[in-house]
Amino acid sequence: IGIVEVVGQLSKIIDEMRNKESKIHKNISQILNKEVKTDPKEIIKSTKSLIDSYFKKIKKVFRSDWENPAKSYILKTKYVAAFIRLLKDFLEDETMLKPTTEPEDKTKEKSKGEIFFKNIIKKLEQLQNNIKHNKDWKNSESSIPEDEREIVFHPKREGIVAVRNSTKKIYESLKHYLNSKDTYKQ
Repeated sequence: IGIVEVVGQLSKIIDEMRNKESKIHKNISQILNKEVKTDPKEIIKSTKSLIDSYFKKIKKVFRSDWENPAKSYILKTKYVAAFIRLLKDFLEDETMLKPTTEPEDKTKEKSKGEIFFKNIIKKLEQLQNNIKHNKDWKNSESSIPEDEREIVFHPKREGIVAVRNSTKKIYESLKHYLNSKDTYKQ
Protein backbone atom coordinates (compact mmCIF):
# COMPACT_ATOMS: atom_id res chain seq x y z
CA ILE A 1 0.00 0.00 0.00
CA GLY A 2 2.61 2.52 1.16
CA ILE A 3 2.79 5.94 -0.44
CA VAL A 4 0.25 4.99 -3.13
CA GLU A 5 -2.64 5.77 -0.78
CA VAL A 6 -1.24 9.19 0.08
CA VAL A 7 -0.69 10.05 -3.59
CA GLY A 8 -4.16 8.72 -4.42
CA GLN A 9 -5.81 11.06 -1.90
CA LEU A 10 -3.64 14.01 -2.98
CA SER A 11 -4.46 13.42 -6.63
CA LYS A 12 -8.17 13.91 -5.84
CA ILE A 13 -7.43 17.41 -4.55
CA ILE A 14 -5.13 18.17 -7.52
CA ASP A 15 -7.77 16.99 -10.02
CA GLU A 16 -10.32 19.32 -8.43
CA MET A 17 -7.85 22.20 -8.49
CA ARG A 18 -7.49 21.81 -12.26
CA ASN A 19 -11.24 22.22 -12.73
CA LYS A 20 -12.02 25.94 -12.53
CA GLU A 21 -15.70 25.18 -11.89
CA SER A 22 -15.09 22.99 -8.82
CA LYS A 23 -15.72 24.14 -5.25
CA ILE A 24 -12.18 23.16 -4.31
CA HIS A 25 -10.63 25.33 -7.05
CA LYS A 26 -12.73 28.33 -5.99
CA ASN A 27 -12.12 27.82 -2.27
CA ILE A 28 -8.35 27.30 -2.65
CA SER A 29 -8.17 30.48 -4.75
CA GLN A 30 -9.78 32.32 -1.81
CA ILE A 31 -7.54 30.62 0.76
CA LEU A 32 -4.37 31.46 -1.18
CA ASN A 33 -5.78 34.89 -2.09
CA LYS A 34 -5.03 34.38 -5.78
CA GLU A 35 -6.56 32.58 -8.74
CA VAL A 36 -5.09 29.09 -8.88
CA LYS A 37 -3.62 28.59 -12.34
CA THR A 38 -4.23 25.27 -14.02
CA ASP A 39 -0.74 24.61 -15.32
CA PRO A 40 0.90 21.64 -13.53
CA LYS A 41 3.78 23.57 -11.91
CA GLU A 42 1.41 26.10 -10.34
CA ILE A 43 -0.96 23.40 -9.11
CA ILE A 44 1.89 21.45 -7.49
CA LYS A 45 3.20 24.66 -5.88
CA SER A 46 -0.26 25.58 -4.54
CA THR A 47 -0.91 22.03 -3.30
CA LYS A 48 2.46 21.91 -1.53
CA SER A 49 1.75 25.22 0.20
CA LEU A 50 -1.68 24.00 1.31
CA ILE A 51 -0.44 20.59 2.55
CA ASP A 52 2.50 22.18 4.41
CA SER A 53 0.18 24.57 6.23
CA TYR A 54 -2.37 21.86 7.00
CA PHE A 55 0.13 19.41 8.44
CA LYS A 56 1.63 22.18 10.59
CA LYS A 57 -1.83 22.42 12.17
CA ILE A 58 -2.04 18.64 12.62
CA LYS A 59 1.42 18.74 14.19
CA LYS A 60 0.25 21.46 16.58
CA VAL A 61 -2.97 19.70 17.67
CA PHE A 62 -1.60 16.15 17.78
CA ARG A 63 1.77 17.19 19.22
CA SER A 64 2.46 14.08 21.31
CA ASP A 65 1.73 11.83 18.33
CA TRP A 66 3.94 13.88 16.07
CA GLU A 67 6.84 13.87 18.52
CA ASN A 68 6.67 10.08 18.97
CA PRO A 69 6.24 8.70 15.43
CA ALA A 70 7.60 5.29 16.40
CA LYS A 71 4.87 4.96 19.05
CA SER A 72 2.00 6.45 17.08
CA TYR A 73 0.05 5.60 13.93
CA ILE A 74 -0.39 9.23 12.92
CA LEU A 75 2.64 9.19 10.60
CA LYS A 76 1.81 5.84 9.02
CA THR A 77 0.88 6.29 5.37
CA LYS A 78 -2.73 5.23 5.91
CA TYR A 79 -3.26 7.92 8.53
CA VAL A 80 -1.54 10.57 6.41
CA ALA A 81 -3.87 9.55 3.55
CA ALA A 82 -6.90 9.70 5.86
CA PHE A 83 -5.96 13.21 7.05
CA ILE A 84 -5.54 14.33 3.43
CA ARG A 85 -8.98 12.90 2.69
CA LEU A 86 -10.34 15.00 5.58
CA LEU A 87 -8.60 18.05 4.09
CA LYS A 88 -10.48 17.43 0.83
CA ASP A 89 -13.75 17.55 2.79
CA PHE A 90 -12.66 20.76 4.52
CA LEU A 91 -11.77 22.31 1.15
CA GLU A 92 -15.21 21.47 -0.24
CA ASP A 93 -16.98 22.99 2.77
CA GLU A 94 -17.64 26.69 2.15
CA THR A 95 -18.47 27.27 5.83
CA MET A 96 -14.77 26.65 6.58
CA LEU A 97 -14.07 30.03 4.91
CA LYS A 98 -16.47 31.90 7.22
CA PRO A 99 -15.37 33.36 10.55
CA THR A 100 -17.10 31.90 13.59
CA THR A 101 -17.24 35.33 15.24
CA GLU A 102 -17.45 38.86 13.91
CA PRO A 103 -14.18 40.83 14.25
CA GLU A 104 -14.40 43.69 16.77
CA ASP A 105 -12.45 45.94 14.43
CA LYS A 106 -13.80 45.67 10.86
CA THR A 107 -10.54 47.12 9.48
CA LYS A 108 -8.67 44.06 10.81
CA GLU A 109 -10.73 41.39 9.06
CA LYS A 110 -8.84 38.15 8.61
CA SER A 111 -7.99 36.72 5.21
CA LYS A 112 -9.85 33.64 3.97
CA GLY A 113 -6.65 31.64 4.49
CA GLU A 114 -6.39 32.68 8.15
CA ILE A 115 -10.08 31.90 8.69
CA PHE A 116 -9.78 28.50 6.96
CA PHE A 117 -6.79 27.38 9.02
CA LYS A 118 -8.31 28.71 12.25
CA ASN A 119 -11.39 26.58 11.50
CA ILE A 120 -9.12 23.61 10.66
CA ILE A 121 -7.54 23.91 14.13
CA LYS A 122 -11.02 23.87 15.71
CA LYS A 123 -12.04 20.79 13.71
CA LEU A 124 -8.82 18.94 14.59
CA GLU A 125 -9.18 19.85 18.28
CA GLN A 126 -12.79 18.63 18.18
CA LEU A 127 -11.59 15.39 16.60
CA GLN A 128 -8.88 14.93 19.22
CA ASN A 129 -11.25 15.73 22.12
CA ASN A 130 -13.92 13.35 20.84
CA ILE A 131 -11.34 10.58 20.66
CA LYS A 132 -9.78 11.37 24.05
CA HIS A 133 -13.12 11.58 25.88
CA ASN A 134 -14.60 8.44 24.38
CA LYS A 135 -14.85 5.80 27.11
CA ASP A 136 -14.57 2.90 24.66
CA TRP A 137 -11.51 4.48 23.11
CA LYS A 138 -9.93 4.69 26.57
CA ASN A 139 -10.77 1.10 27.55
CA SER A 140 -7.41 -0.18 26.39
CA GLU A 141 -5.50 2.55 28.24
CA SER A 142 -4.39 0.24 31.05
CA SER A 143 -2.28 -1.73 28.57
CA ILE A 144 -0.47 1.44 27.45
CA PRO A 145 2.55 2.53 29.52
CA GLU A 146 1.65 5.61 31.58
CA ASP A 147 4.17 7.89 29.86
CA GLU A 148 2.61 7.04 26.46
CA ARG A 149 -1.07 7.55 27.34
CA GLU A 150 -1.23 11.03 25.83
CA ILE A 151 -0.56 9.54 22.40
CA VAL A 152 -3.95 9.58 20.72
CA PHE A 153 -3.01 7.26 17.86
CA HIS A 154 -1.29 4.66 19.98
CA PRO A 155 -1.16 1.17 18.39
CA LYS A 156 -2.56 -0.41 21.57
CA ARG A 157 -5.76 1.60 21.50
CA GLU A 158 -8.75 -0.55 20.58
CA GLY A 159 -10.24 2.19 18.43
CA ILE A 160 -7.17 2.21 16.18
CA VAL A 161 -6.88 -1.56 15.92
CA ALA A 162 -10.51 -1.77 14.81
CA VAL A 163 -10.08 0.65 11.91
CA ARG A 164 -6.50 0.28 10.75
CA ASN A 165 -7.29 -2.05 7.84
CA SER A 166 -7.87 0.58 5.17
CA THR A 167 -7.66 4.32 4.53
CA LYS A 168 -11.41 4.37 3.90
CA LYS A 169 -12.20 2.88 7.31
CA ILE A 170 -9.68 5.13 9.05
CA TYR A 171 -11.09 8.15 7.24
CA GLU A 172 -14.66 7.16 8.13
CA SER A 173 -13.55 6.69 11.73
CA LEU A 174 -11.90 10.12 11.89
CA LYS A 175 -14.98 11.67 10.23
CA HIS A 176 -17.20 9.90 12.73
CA TYR A 177 -15.17 11.16 15.68
CA LEU A 178 -15.57 14.73 14.41
CA ASN A 179 -19.30 14.45 15.03
CA SER A 180 -19.77 11.80 17.69
CA LYS A 181 -18.44 10.37 20.91
CA ASP A 182 -19.61 6.86 20.01
CA THR A 183 -16.90 4.45 18.97
CA TYR A 184 -16.81 3.75 15.26
CA LYS A 185 -17.90 0.17 14.55
CA GLN A 186 -16.50 -1.83 11.62
